Amino acid sequence: PYTSTPDMRQMLDLYSTTAAEANRAPPVPLVAWIHGGGWVSGSRANPPGLLLRLREYGLSLAAIGYRLSGQAVYPAQIDDVRAA
Repeated sequence: PYTSTPDMRQMLDLYSTTAAEANRAPPVPLVAWIHGGGWVSGSRANPPGLLLRLREYGLSLAAIGYRLSGQAVYPAQIDDVRAA
């Protein structure tokens, strides 16, 4: 979790660049992906394949989860993304 609250939605999945792992490169650029769904639905699981392919080009990916509007009142979603 990226916050002190024990909520499974307030987590992120980090996909390291395959180039950095292979070459033991210094820190690399990170792409933050926030799933769609209008704050009402969606999940950080299964980011688009195109984004995952960016790892081949030296970028890492963070798939950010957040509490949905049925669980937390807006702007909690934006606060979650900022915290990540």
